[in-house]
Amino acid sequence: MSTQREAVVVGGGPAGLKAAHVLAKGGLRVTVLESSSLLGGLASSFDVQGARIEKYYHFICKGDDDLVSTLDELGLSAKLHWKSSRMAYFVDGQLYPFLTPIELLRFAPLSLTDRVCAGLAVKLV
Repeated sequence: MSTQREAVVVGGGPAGLKAAHVLAKGGLRVTVLESSSLLGGLASSFDVQGARIEKYYHFICKGDDDLVSTLDELGLSAKLHWKSSRMAYFVDGQLYPFLTPIELLRFAPLSLTDRVCAGLAVKLV
């Protein structure tokens, strides 16, 4: 009978995988439970007209030292590519740019009142 401590991590997204990594480094035998056939959680992607799009908006800042060092430790930092990015929402088959105040005002899936409220909420933060 093994006396090695064990842990179960629920979810194979970035946070779950980081937790599993830390636990494994601490000597525990780790099992990751993930309902999807792919790891990555909401950071995983799907194909839209030949382009890979994340299930939910994620990004890595150059100042995210913990994540970058984890990728380096796992030998994955060479796969990290810094790119200028744009943000958009995919709604009802259409891609809406969503980075500037003008793009917010043009975001047709929201009413004009909701667009103005959203802009004011961001301004107040």
